Amino acid sequence: MRLRVGPVLICMLRPFLAIMTGVLLIQAIAAAAAEVPDSTWSGHLDCDSVRNHGQVSEGFTRSISGEITGGKVTLSNESDQMSGDVEPDGSLTLHGTYRSESRAGEAWYDAKISGKELVGEGKRGKRDCRLSLTGQYPPPGEANAQQTPAAPSPAAATDSIAPTSPPAPAQQTAGLAPEPRAISVAGLDFGRYHALIIGSNAYQYLRPLETAVADARAIADVLKTEYGFEVTLLLDGKRSDVFAAFAKLRSTLTAEDNLIIYYAGHGTLDEKSGRGYWLPVDAELRNSANWISNADITDTLTAIDARHVLVIADSCYSGTLTMDTATRGSAAQLLDPAYMKRMLKKRARIVVASGGLEPVSDVGGGKHSIFAKALLEVLRRNGSILDATTLFSEVRQPVVAHAQQTPRLGYLSNAGHEGGEFMLVKQ
Repeated sequence: MRLRVGPVLICMLRPFLAIMTGVLLIQAIAAAAAEVPDSTWSGHLDCDSVRNHGQVSEGFTRSISGEITGGKVTLSNESDQMSGDVEPDGSLTLHGTYRSESRAGEAWYDAKISGKELVGEGKRGKRDCRLSLTGQYPPPGEANAQQTPAAPSPAAATDSIAPTSPPAPAQQTAGLAPEPRAISVAGLDFGRYHALIIGSNAYQYLRPLETAVADARAIADVLKTEYGFEVTLLLDGKRSDVFAAFAKLRSTLTAEDNLIIYYAGHGTLDEKSGRGYWLPVDAELRNSANWISNADITDTLTAIDARHVLVIADSCYSGTLTMDTATRGSAAQLLDPAYMKRMLKKRARIVVASGGLEPVSDVGGGKHSIFAKALLEVLRRNGSILDATTLFSEVRQPVVAHAQQTPRLGYLSNAGHEGGEFMLVKQ
């Protein structure tokens, strides 16, 4: 027997169904908000230098703190206030204002909560800024305390691209350095890896540096022994030595090659042109004849055939190389072989700089600069595949926490960047 429901009954049920739908929607929203426990947060707001009307306003790092209550985030310090709602996946957009002695304005940040970390980036007026905070959750059993879902284990997530068994050692050629072998992981051909490592302490006309040569030696050793690079180490080189090394790279590298250029030494900024320079050991401060300009570096990297190039610069004003803001895929994409395959096909010209438009420290890391120490720790700690953007993220945090400089990541303008990524593979 079938029941027939007439139009009158349907009309009577509509208000009831609407009310029930609303109740269920409210419950779903409340449940989503409850996924993020009430908690307190503290950390840093890091903002880059900015040029206004020809004048450079230096970057800065400031403490910031706040809380999450009922799924809503509020953060503030003496000059900034911002807030936003946490989505079920932990993402959020923070909107707010800032006020200083000379100006006031609006700010926004795209952020993500993962476990006890909140990281984000956005705009504070014209400045590019980043947030990095750590959360404190109530002990289990206290009111509002809930277990935060654990992030997927990196080891488990990378099982599909774990390195295969080590290939046979490269053949030795009499009288020549061993030819670097191509690296293949899980069917992906990463190509051959080369590095030009430059470190200068013994300046003829400028203040000698303390750690640049030790930094260069240590970076060269890690790349050679732990990542399979063919390394050219140039210590206390003159301008002509640097350009000779550039010329050799231009004549020998192919589209199957990857290249890291690491520079540790003095740098300077021409305030009238806004252009940055590397200073080899024969450079004079008041005579630019032996300076190496950003344009020189850009022209060199445009002409070199290597598909993927990563420049790591640890010098004053090194951030002038990063003309474009770098973006990246999600963490899940970076562990996906299909995504990595696409990135490997595209040219990359990426810069990791130890600071922005600012002086940087030559000490602070024991025998190394504060930046080089963080870089070495990340390279040694890595156990599989490390992309340049993750490398930067992991280096930046300890540098910002212990020094008055803010590392920068970007693409080198007008050098043939096509959206690719530089990837290091641990041996």
